[in-house]
Amino acid sequence: MLAEAASARLETLATELEQLLASEQPLEEVVARWRGLRRDADVLREHASANVLAAERLERAVGALEEKEQQYQQLRTRQEQDNLRRLQQLARQVEALAAAESITLRAGDRALRDIRTALEQRVALPSKKDRQEIHARLEQARAVIGPRVQELRDADEWQRWANLQVQEELCREMEALKTEPNPDTASRRMRELQARWKQVALAPRTQGEATWRRFKAAQEE
Repeated sequence: MLAEAASARLETLATELEQLLASEQPLEEVVARWRGLRRDADVLREHASANVLAAERLERAVGALEEKEQQYQQLRTRQEQDNLRRLQQLARQVEALAAAESITLRAGDRALRDIRTALEQRVALPSKKDRQEIHARLEQARAVIGPRVQELRDADEWQRWANLQVQEELCREMEALKTEPNPDTASRRMRELQARWKQVALAPRTQGEATWRRFKAAQEE
C-alpha cells in the first residue's frame, strides 16, 4: 500500500517539477515554487524503487531545478552588491552636500527626493547590517539637509513675492510708455524695462503669469 502511494506520488511530483521547468514564469517564482517542493522531493527520492521511471524523471527535474536555484542565487548576489554600491554612492553624495557651506534649493530638493526614494524602495542588500548602516547615513544626511532646504524654500518664496511687487511697477512703467511722444525714448525705455524684468522674472506662479501677460500686452501695444 505504501509502495503504491509512493509510486503515484513520484509520478505526480515528477510531472509537476517538469511542468515547473517548462513554465515561462520568472526565475524568482520558479525557484520559490521549487523550494516549497524540495522536502517532498527529498522524501520521495528515498522511495525510488517504487517507481523507477518516475524516480529517474524526478532526479533529472531536481538536478535542473537546483541549477536554476544556483543561477538565481548568483544573480541575486550580484544584484544585492550592485544595490549596495549604488546606495553607498548616494550616501557619499548627500553627505558631501550636507557638509557643504552652501547649497542650492534645486540640489537640496533633489537630494531629499533621492533619499526618500532610497528609503522607501527597500531594495535587496547583502545583509541586514548593510541596510542599517545605509539607512542611518541617509537619515543623518536628511536631518541636516532638510532644515537647510526649508530655509531656502522660505527665502525663495519671499523673493518671489518681492519680485512680484517689482513686476507690477514695471507693468505700470511699460503701460505709461504709450503716452511717450518720442519713439526713440520709448524704445530705449522699453529695452531697459525688459532687462529689469529678466532680473525679477521669478514670482508666485499664478500671479507671475498674470503680471507677465500684462507686461507683454503693454510692450506689444
